[in-house]
Amino acid sequence: MRRAFLAALLLSMPAAAGEKYIGTLVATSSVNNATTTAPFFIPSNQKLSVQCDAIAYLLICSSATGCTATSTNGVKLAADALFQTSTPSTTTGAGFVAALSASGTANCRVFTRAGTEG
Repeated sequence: MRRAFLAALLLSMPAAAGEKYIGTLVATSSVNNATTTAPFFIPSNQKLSVQCDAIAYLLICSSATGCTATSTNGVKLAADALFQTSTPSTTTGAGFVAALSASGTANCRVFTRAGTEG
């Protein structure tokens, strides 16, 4: 009985290492989390997971100024690939992610990560 209780207790506890959705970069041209259709905040020094529904270039920045992804400076992501990264530490407390679609529109979902699972 004690083991069943402990198992039920452990299964009911929330996971501490999961992802939390914070926003989507809608990229037809280069956009970042401050300039996308629905802007969202990313803390500095934050672990992130990003997944785009089409081929896209991704750039991580410490400032919104000049945070423009290109095929030259961005990391090329395959469609539906999960990319794990982090934002740099900044004095403003904000981090930025820019995306550029390789063709058409790429919707890049951004998640924060709490754990070191990746």
